Amino acid sequence: MNQPSRPDVFQYSDHREFLGVYHDYLRTQDPKYSHRFIAYQVGAASSGWFANVVAGRIGLTRANLFRVAKLLRLRSQEREYLCLLLDFSTAETLEEKNAYAEKMLSLKGLKAHTLTRDQFAFYSKWYISAIRELLFIYDFSDNYAALAGMLNPAITVANHSTRLARVQCPCMDRKTDGQS
Repeated sequence: MNQPSRPDVFQYSDHREFLGVYHDYLRTQDPKYSHRFIAYQVGAASSGWFANVVAGRIGLTRANLFRVAKLLRLRSQEREYLCLLLDFSTAETLEEKNAYAEKMLSLKGLKAHTLTRDQFAFYSKWYISAIRELLFIYDFSDNYAALAGMLNPAITVANHSTRLARVQCPCMDRKTDGQS
């Protein structure tokens, strides 16, 4: 019978999902790792505490997460990443989420690329990149209404025509692609 492989915390973006999967893995290795056992070892008041945490019915403090991670025999860098997952999920602002995401990427060994103001503006609205792609197949001649109507869901020209007119991306300039 094949043994399941040890889950890699760096492949997860949700601490609860990872804890549930890792708990299932540990149970195959050592049946003593029940929800009750984990709750007792962490010092939780309820035997169903860990099950409630994994199900999202109750929150998890950083201190308790650290205790659980240690109990689950996670390595130092794995514990740190798991704590960042918790911080990311409880962050209240976009700036906090971005900061935690950047730290998580650095632990994974990936580099985050900071966008310029123009790049951020380009990717900030879903329809801008959709319009860019449309321009490769649609002969645009300042007919914003037709262009806006091709999107699904359609956008209104009144709200977006000035933004559409300002969409500046080198890939939208047909001359840079060698097209006329």
